[in-house]
Amino acid sequence: MVIKYKLSLVQVIITDWPEKSKNPFGKIVEVLGKPGDHNTEMHSILVEYGLPYKFPDEIEKRHQNCLSKLLKKKSPKGEICVMF
Repeated sequence: MVIKYKLSLVQVIITDWPEKSKNPFGKIVEVLGKPGDHNTEMHSILVEYGLPYKFPDEIEKRHQNCLSKLLKKKSPKGEICVMF
């Protein structure tokens, strides 16, 4: 869940919502950034739909290597480059 908190969009998880309580209890998982910022808004949409916006370092490194080859106009043999 993404909510606005102190001029930031944050990802939160609800930990408890007692029956007689008006508001739930939860904790902040991650601060996404300022509302209105392009990356913040994109990340908040991905979080809302349960999609990843961060990838393991190995995947990021492979992507950067592949991207570099494409930008240098070299044909990466046997490699599949997926652009996001």
